[in-house]
Order: sequence, then C-alpha cells, then structure tokens
Amino acid sequence: MQSRLDTRHEAILRGYHNFPHNTAKHWQDVVADSADLNFDAVDGEFVIDLTQLPRHLESPLRRLAKRLAHGLQIWP
Repeated sequence: MQSRLDTRHEAILRGYHNFPHNTAKHWQDVVADSADLNFDAVDGEFVIDLTQLPRHLESPLRRLAKRLAHGLQIWP
C-alpha cells in the first residue's frame, strides 16, 4: 500500500493529475480507524446495524409517479 501511495505521489509531482483523491503520504493515513468499523467475530452470527445502511427506497411520491409512468407505458 505504501508503494502504491509513493508511486502516485511521484506521478503527481511529475504532472499527472488523475489522483485528486490521493493526498495521503503514509498508508496509515488511508486505513480506517477500527472503532468506526463493524466487527465480524467469524462465528457465523451476522449483526447488522441498520442505521448504517443507506436508504435504498425512493420517496412514496416518486415510486407512485414511476409506477404510473410504467403502467401507462409513458416510461419503459
């Protein structure tokens, strides 16, 4: 990981600008803090913190509009 960061940093210094997200100088700056991560005890028990999951449903109004548009064959 450090080698990759070093290579990208060299490329940026030489004028390559396709790594705007890569500002870290050391690999430890890239690794997330374990306190912020979910834990897997590898015991087959899966505990999901639903508050951490993104909302995958659209608003009821938007779903209704899409359903109507599909039903009336206005929108494929």
